[in-house]
Amino acid sequence: MPVELVVADSRVKENTGKRAIQRGPLVYCLEQTDNPNIDMDNVSIDQGVAFSLRTGEGKLKEMKILKANTKNGELTFVPYFAWDNREAGKMKVWVDFNEKTTLYK
Repeated sequence: MPVELVVADSRVKENTGKRAIQRGPLVYCLEQTDNPNIDMDNVSIDQGVAFSLRTGEGKLKEMKILKANTKNGELTFVPYFAWDNREAGKMKVWVDFNEKTTLYK
């Protein structure tokens, strides 16, 4: 199943310029537990970001997690349904998105 960047409905102003990560029917999120060196308030992904599929460990054993290399460093995304099952910390579904702009369309 491909990884997709999902855009929120335009009526949800809080999610303007953000994307959610989805693979098949699952929505993924960032948890501070997996991304301890990332500023969760300023994390972003770029257009064309590549994701790799990995198998989780510990409580995420046998679940598929996603890794992405970004300007913020390596990000780990876990299935949304599995968040908050380890350490307390911040979580984010809607991630800031840097859309590349060009002079020509």
